[in-house]
Amino acid sequence: MRGIRPSRAETGKRPGTESRRFWIVLAVMAAAEFVKGALFVSILPIHSARTPGMSASVFGWALALQFIGDNALRIPAGKSIDRFGYKAPLVLGLAAAAAGVAALAWGGGAASLLAGCFLLGAGTSPLWPCAASGAAAQGQSGGAAFSGVYIASFAGTGAGPVAMGWLAKDDALR
Repeated sequence: MRGIRPSRAETGKRPGTESRRFWIVLAVMAAAEFVKGALFVSILPIHSARTPGMSASVFGWALALQFIGDNALRIPAGKSIDRFGYKAPLVLGLAAAAAGVAALAWGGGAASLLAGCFLLGAGTSPLWPCAASGAAAQGQSGGAAFSGVYIASFAGTGAGPVAMGWLAKDDALR
C-alpha cells in the first residue's frame, strides 16, 4: 500500500534515514558550491590578475581543469557510491576538495593554482551522484526532489560571490 512506511525490521534502517541523508548531502552541496562560487567568481580572477607572471590564460586553464576534474570523475564517483555507499566517496571527495582549497590558499604559482583547481573539481564530483541517489530515494516525485538539489546548488553558487564581496575589506575586491 502506498503511504505506509515499512518498519525498521523490514528495512534494517531507522525511519527517516534516507531523508536525513538527503538533507545532509544538500547542505554539503550548498557549502561546496559556495566555496567554488566564491573562488571562481570573486577571489581567483583578482588573485590571477595581481600575481606577477600569471596570465589570464592560466586562470582559464585552472577553471577548465576544475570542470574537467568534476565531470570526468562523476561517473566513477557514481559507481563507487553504488558499490560502497555514499559516505566513503563523499568523505574522500571532500578531503580532495579541501586539499585543493589548501593548494589554492598556500600555493604561490601557476602549478599550485592548476593542481588545486583540479583537486577541487575532482573532490566535488561525488556530490551530484549522491544528491541524485538521495533524490531518487525520497519517494516523492523526481521533479520535487531534484528542485531541492538545484536550489541548494544555485543558492550556494550565488551566495559565495555575494558573501565574498560583502566580506572583502579591500575596496578593489568590491
